[in-house]
Amino acid sequence: MPMMNGNEMAKRLIRAHPDIRIIFITGYADDALVQHNVFGTGVPLLEKPFTPRDLLHAIRAELDAPQPSYARKLQES
Repeated sequence: MPMMNGNEMAKRLIRAHPDIRIIFITGYADDALVQHNVFGTGVPLLEKPFTPRDLLHAIRAELDAPQPSYARKLQES
């Protein structure tokens, strides 16, 4: 994504829509994810390649959570 990383985009989305559910999907290597602080966001991370079943499980888990995972992480900070 030009001009911002996924973490920054997630923060902007949360500010505009506090109840949004977010799942990061990435093909980056672990070191790139650490550099952009993706692991510290509290947002579920689905790494490529993944199966349709993996995607469905990630979506279901996020929808079944009592509140969005990103919002939970923000409350803990």
